[in-house]
Amino acid sequence: MRLPALTPSLKIFSRHTPQRRRKGQGARSGPVTLGRPRIFILPTRQGMLFALILFTMLLGSINYSNNLGFALTFLLAGMSFLAILHTYRNLAGLEFSAGRSAPVFAGDTALFNVIVHNPSARARYALLLALDQQPVLVPELPPQGTQSINLAHPATQRGWLAMGRLTASTRFPLGLFCAWSYLQVEARCLVYPAPRGAPALSMTAHDGTGGHSQSAGDEDFAGQRNYRA
Repeated sequence: MRLPALTPSLKIFSRHTPQRRRKGQGARSGPVTLGRPRIFILPTRQGMLFALILFTMLLGSINYSNNLGFALTFLLAGMSFLAILHTYRNLAGLEFSAGRSAPVFAGDTALFNVIVHNPSARARYALLLALDQQPVLVPELPPQGTQSINLAHPATQRGWLAMGRLTASTRFPLGLFCAWSYLQVEARCLVYPAPRGAPALSMTAHDGTGGHSQSAGDEDFAGQRNYRA
């Protein structure tokens, strides 16, 4: 599953508001709670297409003086406005904290453990957590529920590897709007140096007389061998 592509309006918003995006984005040792300053919401491509359809329906209703057309247009518009609130509330109040990440070797994939807690009395649905554009879907987070999620990140260098910026997003309930938030929790993984592969030992070969020919790796002493790194 891939993250929803940013619409042109989302790209403009993310490009022209760097200070607001970075506000409160430092790594936190404790739980990070998603509040109003951290959550952004804009229409998706489906939402913009839906608005265009509503505008076309409004023009048709005005042209033909169709009262039922007016009623349907305004009803659908009212539902879309309510969807803004529900999409925002699906993220608001969630708490994110770092779990324990197991050490790995350089070149492997590190798994960062993130704990998501829902302190409210309503369930949350269709949450997407992404790290390096590899989203993990949380279908449902029950009220007062907690879920542990592992996010993959390539471990290319040895030492302490920080998790980096995490993106939490949702399109619930209608997919017309996308609410997202950037957050950083103090999670890190220890990356050990990659071990060198052991040289393959040559097996003992059988000669034609039924005996064993001497080769490197035999138990019997057959002289000194050349130096190996």
